[in-house]
Amino acid sequence: MRRLLLILLLSTPALAGQSVYRWVDANGKVHYGDRPPAPQAEKVEIRAPAPSAPVTPPAAPTAAATAAAASAECQRWREQLARYQASPVLIEVAPDGSRQEHLGESRNRVILRAEQAMREACRPPPPEPPPLAAPESAEETGG
Repeated sequence: MRRLLLILLLSTPALAGQSVYRWVDANGKVHYGDRPPAPQAEKVEIRAPAPSAPVTPPAAPTAAATAAAASAECQRWREQLARYQASPVLIEVAPDGSRQEHLGESRNRVILRAEQAMREACRPPPPEPPPLAAPESAEETGG
């Protein structure tokens, strides 16, 4: 807590022209203040803090990066669907490590889910909304 107080005192630009003293009391505790209570107090030099670099938020993904990621996801689902359709037996591994074979109708349901996921991943993005038009002034409308 005292260290935090010291940091706040030392980093305040308003204190840059004032004197601050540091001393140790009879119990060994370090103190800071603007008046030395004891002859053994030493003067502490206070410097104004260096200007910090502005914090810039992380850049939002560009439209090209977003489109590339969407294209890669679409391609991944296309390849997965092609593998499913080429395999007579599909084996699904559950999170617990158990394996389930899909034949016949069960295989068809897995392929249907993959087709739906591919359609969703390959759907074109919605069009960008048009920019908002500036309101017309009275001079332009003849008013």
